[in-house]
Amino acid sequence: MLLVLLACGLYRVANPPISGLMMYRCLVSDHRIQPVHYVPLDKVPREVQRMFVKVEDYTFYDHRGLDLQAIRDAYRLNRRLGRVYWGGSTITQQLARTLFLTPQRTYLRKYLEAVAALEMELVLPKSRILELYINSIEFGKGVFGFGTAAMHYYGKPVDRLTRDQARRLVALVASPIRYNVDTLGSSRALAERYRYLQQAFP
Repeated sequence: MLLVLLACGLYRVANPPISGLMMYRCLVSDHRIQPVHYVPLDKVPREVQRMFVKVEDYTFYDHRGLDLQAIRDAYRLNRRLGRVYWGGSTITQQLARTLFLTPQRTYLRKYLEAVAALEMELVLPKSRILELYINSIEFGKGVFGFGTAAMHYYGKPVDRLTRDQARRLVALVASPIRYNVDTLGSSRALAERYRYLQQAFP
């Protein structure tokens, strides 16, 4: 996947103007994409950075793109359920999927996602991967990036969010199309993520 390597070389110094997921949502789902409020990592509160790592990929600073134990656990769970329910993806894999692939849950996509994640870790430092992740992930229909989500849901920049508002946004990442910051309690999975963040960041 030479194109991924080339793109990542560019993304060391430049921000992606658009992602594969944005194009997919625009063309397939007919979502109107809001302008991205890009926030450099040093402007994202450290506590918010820790929230993302804690709930999405607690081994983020230890792995090189893949968490093999999480992948094995996901494979066993999906096999038992008879469908692809859980991916066991790292933050790097999620970023690879967002930037270069589609959200369709197939084993082929998981393979391409894994290869792209390994390549990204070769080219990009962890801090840049986390920055791109926080600014690229989906928070709602047409809402991409933490800065955009802060303005969309709360009308304020990220450094003015309350701790609870930040927790709600981080919890929402698991299912941002079906739910929002006010309805995440309707989802058992999102409610559990939110409670976990409340306990970890009281």
